Amino acid sequence: MTALAPSYDPKGACRGHLEHSSFDPKKAVTFDLPNGQVRLGSGGDEAHRESDNARAVIVPAAALGVLAAAAGETATRELGRTLGRSLGARVAERLSASGGHVRDASLEAVLEGLAGELAIVGLGALSMERWGRALLVCVSDAPVEGAIGDALLAAVIEGMLAAASGRELRTLPVAREGARLRVLVANVASIERVGEWLGQGLSWGDALVRLHAPRAEEAS
Repeated sequence: MTALAPSYDPKGACRGHLEHSSFDPKKAVTFDLPNGQVRLGSGGDEAHRESDNARAVIVPAAALGVLAAAAGETATRELGRTLGRSLGARVAERLSASGGHVRDASLEAVLEGLAGELAIVGLGALSMERWGRALLVCVSDAPVEGAIGDALLAAVIEGMLAAASGRELRTLPVAREGARLRVLVANVASIERVGEWLGQGLSWGDALVRLHAPRAEEAS
């Protein structure tokens, strides 16, 4: 774990979860051309592929961007959370099918599954970064750009983690560096505090440092 410090430069510190991943994309997407259907599978889980949660559509990224821009941030975040919950549910199903439980799985194992699901639907390459106790989920090469795209992606991550872990977490986009977006994952109170500090002009690195400080020190 990297020590948290205001001068810490995390460039290149995001750890990829697919380079040596055990995620198996075999039959992850099936095309039923006679019936005009596309389904997202969960390995060899036929029951899953027949469920409503598996039904999918292929939408050009540009069209998704237009929809998000027209819908506004509130509707876009709900769209993202709905999509994310579908992706996260497949990770939970897969862990259960293998005889385990998502709560017994390591964070790395859960994120590896989520990275695979995000890649399958074309929303980018997911990895994670630790700043002390703070967890940042990093996504590179997402197809929808701009602030509305960042809001969509953060909501997708929020929905994924909630469905996969069974915990209600919140997300906040904190840094965009070229093609890579960093999203803070935390509880509601922490997200609100960091969002307020960012709004006051504090850098995201310093905001995470302040998040770890004792309340008395933080107020000084």
